[in-house]
Amino acid sequence: MFLTGIGLNLLKSTNTYLTVQSELIPENASLASINNENPEVRIVIAQVIYKEFGQPIMYKNKSNDLVIYSPTEDDKKSYRERFTTGVKAKEIIKNTTRQIKEIMYLFGWACGCFLIIFIITFRLEQSKANKSLKQDK
Repeated sequence: MFLTGIGLNLLKSTNTYLTVQSELIPENASLASINNENPEVRIVIAQVIYKEFGQPIMYKNKSNDLVIYSPTEDDKKSYRERFTTGVKAKEIIKNTTRQIKEIMYLFGWACGCFLIIFIITFRLEQSKANKSLKQDK
């Protein structure tokens, strides 16, 4: 039971790492795409934010004009794959957690059945032994 509890806790913590985040874009990341001195870095920051959150943001282009990042097909594909992987991981973790709980209940049921059968068998054998002792006297 102790190991099962540890397993469930590990699954819950893994769930937080693997699920798709629905947070807002961090303010410092979007500001970095505007305030960074290197225009190539600003584009990369905007690209990474899109791949991570699926939302295009404003950044300064090479001429220091504010423009909205337009993702490439590869960027869109990368975000879709990340989103799909996160959803699948969340579903797998949910199913595994459910299966672990079912196994715990089945293990408890099996232990209970064993205990009941053991007690009944023990009592029957004890009563047979008592009868044979009475007949021997």
